[in-house]
Amino acid sequence: MKRNFLLVAPLFLAACGGGSLSLDINSDDAAENTTLSSVRSSLSESVDLTTVKSVTVTVSEIWVHVEDVATKTDEADDDKVEGSKIEDSSKHWEQVSSEEHSFDLMTVRNDATKPLGDLAVPEGKITQMRLKLKGTAAEGSDKYRIAGAVEETDGTVCDLIVPASAINPGVKIEGIFKAMKIEASGKHHAVISLKLKDSEKLSGTGTCAYRLNPVLKVKKYELEDESGDDKGDDSKN
Repeated sequence: MKRNFLLVAPLFLAACGGGSLSLDINSDDAAENTTLSSVRSSLSESVDLTTVKSVTVTVSEIWVHVEDVATKTDEADDDKVEGSKIEDSSKHWEQVSSEEHSFDLMTVRNDATKPLGDLAVPEGKITQMRLKLKGTAAEGSDKYRIAGAVEETDGTVCDLIVPASAINPGVKIEGIFKAMKIEASGKHHAVISLKLKDSEKLSGTGTCAYRLNPVLKVKKYELEDESGDDKGDDSKN
């Protein structure tokens, strides 16, 4: 069933005592030696996206799920939440960006990051986040194809196959993580990561393609002081 979500403008968020969130993304994989990757591919060993030259994806929308600061979570003592328990139909979802960001996941490894923007977010606790990827065409009812997203080290261009949920409602934070508290008028910074290792090259499809089941996790979260310096990590996994 298609759901309609409320679009929240920055001025409305400011009026409600919201804060700002500077959001970066990186890949939680160490870059391998290119020669070693090519050798592994030629030996027909297990090939995944860590062996390719580039993986270009586009984030088209960013949504956050924000609970009131006073709202208790399953583990209220430390504000930990379980990502899978946040329902897509919850009234607490807010769209905070519709600006498209295209980037190569191979360039954000070894602690390198790509900014996804400075977002106006409501005051409260971010208990879930999702990034909508831009797809090319549906592959049946449960998959989407992103044409030409992958370039191998020899120049071969391949498609990327992702779950339909990565396109809508979006890639979400999985597992248990600490809620990201947003203070009124506060400036916050977060780094979320996506693991490239959770992928494989497909065979017997007629075209060169890789499958990726993208999963996000919170790698770093902190409140910045007025000078822009970090006041310390509020959350680290």
